[in-house]
Amino acid sequence: MTMTMTIWFRSLEEFAKCQILAIPEKYETRPYAFGFQKNSSYLGIFNFYFDNLRETGALSKIKLKYMKTTQECPNTAGSPIGFDNCITAFCIVSLGLVMMLILIAAEHVYMLMLKNK
Repeated sequence: MTMTMTIWFRSLEEFAKCQILAIPEKYETRPYAFGFQKNSSYLGIFNFYFDNLRETGALSKIKLKYMKTTQECPNTAGSPIGFDNCITAFCIVSLGLVMMLILIAAEHVYMLMLKNK
């Protein structure tokens, strides 16, 4: 998860209530960038102010402001998932089963029709 996404999640109320869980591993460690046109006149101005934010510590203050929320959730390891959380999977499997039975019946009827000719 990128730093931007982590900062955004930590600022949500759902994060504090443990409805969104933070996983300590980093999954996307690619750097991110701001795109400018080639030979853009805004690049120098942007770099100046971005470096200014970094040097004065304002960028660190912004990160700390949104990352100050810590998450202390109860340990739910080993607790059951519950039917309401996995009903979609059961519906998909049931739909596949019904489609399979329809196709088997249609194939059986088709084979009977070919035998009778």
